[in-house]
Amino acid sequence: MSEKKATELVGNLEKGAWVQFKPDGIMYQITEIGKTRATLVDGEGNKTTIPLRQAVYPLEANPRAAKPEDELLEGVKPLGAGDIASGWQKTRHGRMIYRGDLLLENAKEEFVYEKITNAPSYPKLLASYKGHLRSLYSADDPFMVERMQEVELQPWELLTAHAGVMQAKSARAITLRNLADSVFKETELPRLPEGKFRGESGLDWDNLEVPAVKPTAMSPVDYDRRYSLEELREMARQAGLSASGSKKEIAARLIAENGD
Repeated sequence: MSEKKATELVGNLEKGAWVQFKPDGIMYQITEIGKTRATLVDGEGNKTTIPLRQAVYPLEANPRAAKPEDELLEGVKPLGAGDIASGWQKTRHGRMIYRGDLLLENAKEEFVYEKITNAPSYPKLLASYKGHLRSLYSADDPFMVERMQEVELQPWELLTAHAGVMQAKSARAITLRNLADSVFKETELPRLPEGKFRGESGLDWDNLEVPAVKPTAMSPVDYDRRYSLEELREMARQAGLSASGSKKEIAARLIAENGD
């Protein structure tokens, strides 16, 4: 989890609000506001934090003229729900996607999850990252517990975990990077090219190809257990069927259409 400067935040400082950071312009949603810092997540599900003790500047303000936070946020136009928030969806593994194909993204996640967690180097990568956190936090620290739950649910975050180690040339950072390299080689998952900053060579979601697998001999109970109502409605629409009714009713239409 990275940390950004509160002085670069533009937007309303409240839970659930969408804000922007200058100069990169990346949008983040505020998911948690604690006593000393706020937690935010971007469209790829990457988390960052900001210390609340720092001043916040609107985009057009002079960055040298520090002002109280409440004074600066007063009058800042909030991001409209119709402009940003309504287009965001959360995947099964917790990633945030903007106006994407939820079914496709969930399929990608399941494919990537199986690939990474079954890679020979994955257990070592997970253990090394846990060791890194244990050097910073106690085993029962809430952040430690939450962070481990996150990376176990989203193991692709471990592929750039080395970027979170302050000393890039430290043994821990090098180990995490080498293990991530091994996972990429073992899984043959697409990787982003190296950028100017550490952590940019992560998983390339846009160029990820997922083998098409058609469900066979599935009962309404199977559909009910495997898919959410929103997913079933989207499947029905894509098949040209009615998306109304309960999960079992939509599943029955899909079964009839697919010949299961």
